[in-house]
Amino acid sequence: MEKGLLERHIGSVALDFLGEGLSLFQKNILDGYLSYQVATANLGISIELMLKIYLLCDGFNNIFEKRFCLRECCNDIELRVLKKSMPIYHKEFFDRINHLLSTIPDIRNDSVHSILPSYHKYKMCMSAFLAIKLFYHLRNNFGDRLEEFRQYKFNDYIQTWFTNFNEEQLDNAIKTIQDSEKNILKQNKDYSEAYIETWKHFQVECPINQHKVHKGTLYGETNVEIDHDDNGKPIPRLYFIADSFKCDICEHSIRNIDEMIEYYNLDIVYDRSNEYDKWLSEFGEGPFIEALTEYREFLSMGEDDNRFKAH
Repeated sequence: MEKGLLERHIGSVALDFLGEGLSLFQKNILDGYLSYQVATANLGISIELMLKIYLLCDGFNNIFEKRFCLRECCNDIELRVLKKSMPIYHKEFFDRINHLLSTIPDIRNDSVHSILPSYHKYKMCMSAFLAIKLFYHLRNNFGDRLEEFRQYKFNDYIQTWFTNFNEEQLDNAIKTIQDSEKNILKQNKDYSEAYIETWKHFQVECPINQHKVHKGTLYGETNVEIDHDDNGKPIPRLYFIADSFKCDICEHSIRNIDEMIEYYNLDIVYDRSNEYDKWLSEFGEGPFIEALTEYREFLSMGEDDNRFKAH
């Protein structure tokens, strides 16, 4: 068999899965996580295949060992063999990503064979980050054998996302979710719903504690904004804009808006216009008049005020 043929073939397939996974990942991010599990599955498979390239290029020399490697699924045993087989400069790289890499077998299997909970969307982001990181390391170390890796380029959106990715934020989100899941398992009694009803709180289903009859609390502000009817007449709209979240049952809290958007199934803006009469009785028309003045200033500058579109 031609030298390097297996590496090139599996590398080509890995890039196919990577490209499809990142395409779905980008669509999920921009369109609101419509099919995040399919994206996660493709990315998990691409990671598995890229791990095999390390073994094919540097770990296994015997053709029978290589064929065995290709048949086996990515699992903890393979990861241990991988780290043991690599030269020291590869081991240092894998030590740095081991806390993420060790979760990939379960993520890959759950994505392909099961259903990911809605609050596990962070696994898609983690898989995308790890897949791109592995890609660059492979290209930098085995680019002479992997022509497709040398020629492959990410689009501007993916490249910018990867460059700006906050790995520490991801680690914090994972730890918080795991702690909250443990807290749920400790609960052994039912809780009655006692909602906080203020303009600085909004009740939503807890992304972690979904199987309980209980809602968590979003914290933020409710503001009057201006819309218009079909005849162009300005009408008031009430929008709640969240900046943090907490569930008293599982003790899950989110204090970062970026985390709420990227890792959880939580919107940031909520329409409360059906409560405008209550708002009016408490605050009068002053806030509406102020919002109307601001709205007209925007119109005078020829701009659309799209800041508070509800999800």
